Amino acid sequence: AVRRWARTARRGLSWMGEERGVKRRVDVQIDVTEREREIFDIVKAAIKHHNLKTTVRVAGGWVRDKVLGRESDDIDLALDDTTGEEFAGKIVEYLSASGQSGKVSGVGVVQTNPDQSKHLATACMKLCGCDIDLVNLRAEDYAETSRIPTVRVGTPLEDAQRRDFSFNALFYNIHDEKVEDFLETGLDDLMNSYLRTPVDCTVTFQDDPLRVCRAVRFAARFNCTVDPAILAAARSEPVQTMLATKISRERVGTEFDKMISGSTRIRAFELIQEAMLYGPMILQSIPPIVEGSLPDANDACAEGVRIAREVVGSGLVPEAEILTSQEPPRDNRLLRRASLAAFLMPLRGLTYLEKKKPRNAVWGAVRLSLMLKNADADAVDRIVAAVPAIGRAVELEGEARLQATGEALVDLREEWVSVAAIAHALATPEAKPRVVEYVHWVKSTPLVGCWDWRPMLDGNALMKLGVPRGPALSKARKAEMTWRFCNPGAGEAECA
Repeated sequence: AVRRWARTARRGLSWMGEERGVKRRVDVQIDVTEREREIFDIVKAAIKHHNLKTTVRVAGGWVRDKVLGRESDDIDLALDDTTGEEFAGKIVEYLSASGQSGKVSGVGVVQTNPDQSKHLATACMKLCGCDIDLVNLRAEDYAETSRIPTVRVGTPLEDAQRRDFSFNALFYNIHDEKVEDFLETGLDDLMNSYLRTPVDCTVTFQDDPLRVCRAVRFAARFNCTVDPAILAAARSEPVQTMLATKISRERVGTEFDKMISGSTRIRAFELIQEAMLYGPMILQSIPPIVEGSLPDANDACAEGVRIAREVVGSGLVPEAEILTSQEPPRDNRLLRRASLAAFLMPLRGLTYLEKKKPRNAVWGAVRLSLMLKNADADAVDRIVAAVPAIGRAVELEGEARLQATGEALVDLREEWVSVAAIAHALATPEAKPRVVEYVHWVKSTPLVGCWDWRPMLDGNALMKLGVPRGPALSKARKAEMTWRFCNPGAGEAECA
C-alpha cells in the first residue's frame, strides 16, 4: 500500500473540493490509449453535434484499473441526463452524418430483469472496435413491501452509493479528464487495498446478492483487507438465502470461474470459507444424495481449502507444462482444474440419481451449482475419481506399476499430474516423498504421451498373426497396450 501511495504521489495526486457529493476531482494521471481517446472524442463530438448538455463519465472497473496503472477494455459510460439507449442513438446519428458509420456496430439493449437484480436497461455497442455499455446515472428507492426498486435518474453521488464497492464507484469525467471520487473513500480504499461497500453491507448485498461473490473475487485479486462488516453480512441467513435462490447459477458460476482462473485462487477459496459461502455456492443445486450424505458445508469447505492449498503449494501441477511437446503449455488450465478438484474433494464418493443412473456429486457441483462447462465437469469428476488408482500405483513396483500407471494415463492424459498432486495432499507426511518420487518416475518413462499412441499392429497385421476377426481383435489391441505399458520403448517386431 505504501508503494502504491508513493507511485500515486509521483503522478501528482491532489484533492479538489471538500463538500461531500460535490464534484471531488482527483488529479491522478490516467494513461488513455489512442483508441480510448478516439472513443471519448467521438462521444464529445456527438454531444456537440446534437447540442446536448450531457456530462459523460466512465464508471467502475475501467477507472479502478487505470488508476492502478493497468490496462482495461471494460468501458462503461454513465450519463447524467438521458438513457443509454437514447444516447447510443445520438452517437449512431452523429457518426452517420459525419461519414463514420463504419466505426460503430452491434447496437443493442439489455433489458431490465428485477428477478435477477438487474433493475436498469443498459445500451451496448461496439465503438472503434471496443465494447461499450451506456447507462444513465441512477438512484434506487425501495418500498417497505417490495425488494424491486423504483429506478430514477440520480446524481453521481447517488449512483456511486448504489455500486458494489467503494473503489468501483470512482468516475472519470471525459470532459475535464479528471477522476471523481464522490464517496470520498474510493481512492483511499483502492490505494490501501481495503474492500468496503459504499453503504450498509446488508443493503448492498440484498440489492444484488451476487456482490457477495464479487467481494470474494475482488478481495482475492487485489489482496484486500476485507471490512469485517462485509463478512458478517455475507454470513447472514437472509443474504445467503438470497444468493442461493435469487441469483442464477450462471452468474454465480461466472464469478467463481474468474476466482479460480487467476493466481489468487487459494485466497479466493479461503475467503469463501471465511464468508461461509460453500453451501450457497457449491452445494446449492446438487440433487438429493442417494449414496453417502452431504457433509457440513463449513467442514467441507475447510477440508477443500486445505487440500487445494497443498495441491497448489506442492509445485507438482505447474510442472505439467513439460509433459508433452506436442501441444503448447496448458499450465493454467491444469492448475485451474486441479485446484477445483481439490476444493471439491470433500464430495468424493457421494452420488445422486440422474435419469435413474448414479452421477457423482462432484460433477453436479461443477455443472449444476456452478454451471461451468461440461468439459470442466467431466475433467474434475475424472480427476477426483482417479485419486485412489494413482494412490495404489504409487505403492506398486515393476511391471505392475507400469501397467497401472499406463492404464490411468490413457484415461487422464496430462491431467494425471493433477491427480498425483491431490494424492500427495491426502498422503501422510511419511508417504508424501513417495508420491513426489512417483511423479518424477512417470516423467522419466516413455509412458508420458501414451494417450496418443497408435497401435503398432493394425488389423491386417494381427490377422496375419492368427487373430480372427470380431471381438478377438479388440482383445488383441488391449493386450498390445498392456504389453507396451510394461515394455515402454520396445519396437513393433518385439510386440508382434
